[in-house]
Amino acid sequence: REQCPLCGDFMDCEDSWTHYCYTPDNSENNETDDNGDNNGSYGLGGGRGNGNTFLNNHPPITTHQERIRRSEEFIAYYLRSSSNSVMPNFSKEELAKQIRYRNGNPRLVNQGNCGTCLYAALEKFLVEIHPDDFTEMAISLHELGRYDRWALRIPNKTIYCTDEQLKDRKMTLIDAIIQTGFANGNNKQLEYNFTDDEETTWDKIKASGYFNYADNFLKYAYSNEYIGTKEKPTYEYLDSIDYKKEFVIALVNVDDNNNFSTEPWFPNHFVQITGVNKESGIIYYWSWASSQKSYGTPEEPSVYNIIRIRR
Repeated sequence: REQCPLCGDFMDCEDSWTHYCYTPDNSENNETDDNGDNNGSYGLGGGRGNGNTFLNNHPPITTHQERIRRSEEFIAYYLRSSSNSVMPNFSKEELAKQIRYRNGNPRLVNQGNCGTCLYAALEKFLVEIHPDDFTEMAISLHELGRYDRWALRIPNKTIYCTDEQLKDRKMTLIDAIIQTGFANGNNKQLEYNFTDDEETTWDKIKASGYFNYADNFLKYAYSNEYIGTKEKPTYEYLDSIDYKKEFVIALVNVDDNNNFSTEPWFPNHFVQITGVNKESGIIYYWSWASSQKSYGTPEEPSVYNIIRIRR
């Protein structure tokens, strides 16, 4: 029998994720998550909405330090449990190591040579602002191959992937399963695996409305933090944003010099905008696991659309 690190009760069954933390202020029929809405219970083994799972009905979190603490609780519980991962080639210990490293280094989120830039941006948002949700999602995908809270999944080719395949795609395990999970959450008809070559998977990655998926996901999952979108923002508009208080995802086209461009006519990349110098026409952004600069003209920022979320 194991003791719950939150409520102090002993687990009824140490071989499962069925422990339920009951508190008088958060009864089973009145579940409330971080955003104050009723999106179901909280816990590992599939995430919120999966019944009476570990750490259900948790108290609200208000600081980043508390989110990191909860992330560590998730990791510790997963490592102690007798639950087995569906991924035979990667242990729970390896996943825990990568989660902790990623939580300490959000800027190193990387899409490798896969076309998953949108999902890399969403991953960085989670790691940077909601590391507890990121950790819960990663553990659930590793343990079960799915994350029910947001209807995400990883198919068999990803479940049985090898270290050689990760190296070939220049990805880590944690980035591969998170971005593959998002890609298949966006695409219900076609199966995406990071192990496939880009020519055969491009339609599966973009699926039904790349930008709309990110907007709808953030609007639903983090409604209290969601601000909105702005199509073709000006430099003045971008300069008015306080990037220390907001996380901004942008749809752009990037040329061979990593500058934003209007040629070709269609946007092809998602980045996080981190700052603007409207006088010089410089836009500072994050992508490909590093900080970048786009040198443009003061008249035209060449940004097609943005999504704004409060930190």
